[in-house]
Amino acid sequence: MSKNIIFIVLGLLVAAGVGGGAAYYFKQDSAPKVAKAESVEYKFASVDKIIVMLRNDDGSSLSTHYIAVDLVFRTSKEKEAEIKNHLPFLKSTAVKVLSHLNLTMANKMTIEDYHALLNKEFSAAYKGVASDKPFSDVMVSKLIVE
Repeated sequence: MSKNIIFIVLGLLVAAGVGGGAAYYFKQDSAPKVAKAESVEYKFASVDKIIVMLRNDDGSSLSTHYIAVDLVFRTSKEKEAEIKNHLPFLKSTAVKVLSHLNLTMANKMTIEDYHALLNKEFSAAYKGVASDKPFSDVMVSKLIVE
């Protein structure tokens, strides 16, 4: 009788193991897949050759120093045409922001500083107009301080 009990227990353990393994295997295939973050196809619009005369350290505008910058705006595919219509506004806003710098300030700033300054000022500029900002980020692609 004890041999029968051992065989019954072993049979139940094997059956439970096979059943559990099968459930695990089929659960993986039928489980809903976790959606990955939706990838957005970005488009990029550039504004090249923005040249601004820098102020002297005393604040006067008579200077022989300048800053030249190329900007790249990251936008979505849907807003690509809209950002192209906004390029003159974007260029004039960049000139307005950069014209307040003097040579010492421009030389001390890093690319990250320019990035933060321009993003902040573009967000503020778009709050003043009746239009949404057609881009998510502005990046500096070229910077010359002379």
